[in-house]
Amino acid sequence: MEERFKKRNRLLLYLEGFFIMLGGGMVQIGTTLTYILTYLIPKQPIVIGLMHTIVALCVVLPKFFASRLILSKEKDSPIMARIELIKGLLWILLGIVIYKVEDKNIAAILMLVILAVIFMTIGANTTIRTDIIGKVVSSKSRGKFLGNKEFISRMGGIIAAVIGGFILASFPKPLNFAVLFWSVGFIQAFSYFVLINIREKGIIREKKQQPMKKFMSSAMKILSRDKNLIYLIVQDNFKVLGITITGMYVIYLKDKINIDGTDMMIFTGCIMLGIGIFSPIIGKISDKKGCKYVLRISYILYILSYFSMFFVVDKWIVYLNYFIIGVASTSDIITKDNIAIMLGKENNRSLYETMRSTFILPMSIISPILIAVLITFFGFNITLLIEVVFMSLAFLTLNNKVNLEENSEVECNKNVTVY
Repeated sequence: MEERFKKRNRLLLYLEGFFIMLGGGMVQIGTTLTYILTYLIPKQPIVIGLMHTIVALCVVLPKFFASRLILSKEKDSPIMARIELIKGLLWILLGIVIYKVEDKNIAAILMLVILAVIFMTIGANTTIRTDIIGKVVSSKSRGKFLGNKEFISRMGGIIAAVIGGFILASFPKPLNFAVLFWSVGFIQAFSYFVLINIREKGIIREKKQQPMKKFMSSAMKILSRDKNLIYLIVQDNFKVLGITITGMYVIYLKDKINIDGTDMMIFTGCIMLGIGIFSPIIGKISDKKGCKYVLRISYILYILSYFSMFFVVDKWIVYLNYFIIGVASTSDIITKDNIAIMLGKENNRSLYETMRSTFILPMSIISPILIAVLITFFGFNITLLIEVVFMSLAFLTLNNKVNLEENSEVECNKNVTVY
């Protein structure tokens, strides 16, 4: 990549992250979307679990197709731009459905269907974004870049929480939900104009797309040879089980304390604030201490946040809890792309990101329903303790089995390439 484009590309990726979160911060699945679905179908934890399962499934489904597609294309950004435009239009469509469909059950079903497609676009673009970052950001400063990008993105998320809270408080239901979705759609569609201006290095890693069967066979070869990746996926699965309950706090809090739509935006704002403040710090630490170091801190913070939920007596404790969740999730956000780029190198980085996501898919589908069932039959407090066990298992697997040192890529990726 020519030197004159490096700074420009970084600024555009910062801006893309800002607009994604300026829209997405208003519609977080663990707060706003859960709240809207409970308005349509109240007191149904299983339905909430189903929504989380659908999201988990649909984020992963397009990843192999996206990874396979970009390997035969010279540039990624035009593809990502078009997908982002489609996503914006889908949010606008969802707003129309919520406002116009009077039967709440039908509205809930249509909401789940449209969200499924929206999260497919998110899954595809997550994979494509990893490849773009691998092209335009050097390994020496990647942690710092990702930290700064998240800081800027989450500042957009905090602004989104303020705007979203204003919208929800200013209009009657369900018009407020519709206006919220329309706002998200217009903001995220604007990312198209940012992405088409990225100037990336043109790389065609294969002249013709491989047949999907051959592509999947190559991916399985990588998995069979790379034990480090296997252990990484095992700890990912424990982590997915361990963090699922954070998306269901709203069910518990609606009965425990008095919360409304404005509180959903405050909860979202607390998460964004935690991520925003600590992203640059954690990015720099990951460059110096490594990805594994910051992930350990993340898992400890999750466990501490779960114990704090036993002492909820007013909203301030909940605000603090969501802030801690934001800080804890930062490590995973910062390291995910970095790990894929580091272990997968130029040829396989998008595939490594895809495989990590794919092999947690079964657990991502099962865990929301499982945790919802546990809450229904055993209560929230017992389920919290079970989640502490799962998160502890994730910590132990990461600590004892996974090698994420910068020089581990030679050993882990030796003689392993799809192309």
